[in-house]
Amino acid sequence: MGSLSKNGKFCSVGPMRAEPLVQAVAWSNEACVLIDQTQLPGREDYLHCRTVHDLIDAIKRLAVRGAPALGIAGGYGVVLAGREAL
Repeated sequence: MGSLSKNGKFCSVGPMRAEPLVQAVAWSNEACVLIDQTQLPGREDYLHCRTVHDLIDAIKRLAVRGAPALGIAGGYGVVLAGREAL
């Protein structure tokens, strides 16, 4: 079961849960992709952190906030650090 929201994005709704319209943290094309929360609610911009330094900067600037998002970003930071070490 699902429907389109007013902005045209698909939202799938199931028993006791709804999938988010926006993904706050994701991995794509060798980068940790974060929604820049400093731009909300006016704009929906994404940061592509390809290095640990980029990710640390995003966290310091509060572009990523909230325990779940910070935890996931930190996990991706470990992946970035591992890639940089190779």
